Amino acid sequence: MNLPGVLAGGRFLPSDDVDRVLAGFDAAPMVDRNRVLSVGSNASPEVMWRKMTAAGVTSALAMTITRHEGVAIGHSAHVSLPGYIAAAPYRCARCVRRFVALHLDDDQLAALDATEPNYVRVEHGGAWIYASQWQVLAVHGVAMTLRTQEDLHVALREADPRWRERFGGVSGAEVTQQLAHDGTVNEWRHHWRSIGLTRHAGFL
Repeated sequence: MNLPGVLAGGRFLPSDDVDRVLAGFDAAPMVDRNRVLSVGSNASPEVMWRKMTAAGVTSALAMTITRHEGVAIGHSAHVSLPGYIAAAPYRCARCVRRFVALHLDDDQLAALDATEPNYVRVEHGGAWIYASQWQVLAVHGVAMTLRTQEDLHVALREADPRWRERFGGVSGAEVTQQLAHDGTVNEWRHHWRSIGLTRHAGFL
């Protein structure tokens, strides 16, 4: 995906003149939009278009690359209904990283809020970001940085005896499938907090 650009009608249209493209769709200009730092799947045009259309919002939105200080990405200390352990931001004073930024009008922002029941939208450095309400996974107070699900499962086997007992000999994709169907997704967030495998993200 070449950024910046505009997502409209289910297609991503790369452009260095985003305002011109937005105007062509009779959409709000950049100056009137809310900047949201994408963490995880919200950086995907396909995911964003699916979320917007499911809410009945079909207006064009803009996506750019931005450099942002003071935020790192780890994993939310909860298991999502599909069995994944999703990405989540945490404060990191010396960190600087690139984000895909969403530029949303007010209706789009409200629609995105509704798709994030495990997160709270907070302001950081002039942009919005979705922080997990369940804290982030951490070992001895040090956040687990963003990694593949399979690598995260390995790290959890090392850090959590209960996880090791439950999933010690299970492959990554199979772990996700089991979590999605065994009825335990809500248990893990309480368990991880009870054994000290979480830390505050620093936003809430």
